[in-house]
Amino acid sequence: MGIGQRASTAQRGSFQRATLLQEGSANTVDLLQSGSGNQASVGQDGQDNQASIVQDGMEQRADIDRRGSLNTARIEQYGREGSARLRQSGNGKNATLIQHQGR
Repeated sequence: MGIGQRASTAQRGSFQRATLLQEGSANTVDLLQSGSGNQASVGQDGQDNQASIVQDGMEQRADIDRRGSLNTARIEQYGREGSARLRQSGNGKNATLIQHQGR
């Protein structure tokens, strides 16, 4: 819990799992995974938070769940058989979901 905290994680390999939780305002999450069968999950509660998940490989799963206002979320997946879920509640939200298949 706090203000202006930053969490960054990079994982390479197969069947990696990352879960990041933040509470407060002006927090940032950057999560990068490459390989296959990886899972990423971000939970944020507060205002003006940012979350980004980038995954490269097959059978990736990404989830962003957040509550609050003025939050920004981005999930980008490269590869085949990826699944992504973005859930946001509150006001003034921005979300981007990009899936590049066939790599």
